[in-house]
Amino acid sequence: MKFLLTSAGISNNTIKDELKELIGKELKGLKVLFCTTASNYECGEMNDG
Repeated sequence: MKFLLTSAGISNNTIKDELKELIGKELKGLKVLFCTTASNYECGEMNDG
């Protein structure tokens, strides 16, 4: 299994080209998992709730 980890997703052509090279095919039909992080949390303290 191969992973391409970025801090901003596929945000420019360099990252897009690297992903295409990594998987060895075009990106059309590719399934992507997007994981948000604690740095994106805006609703108070992380331990609320």
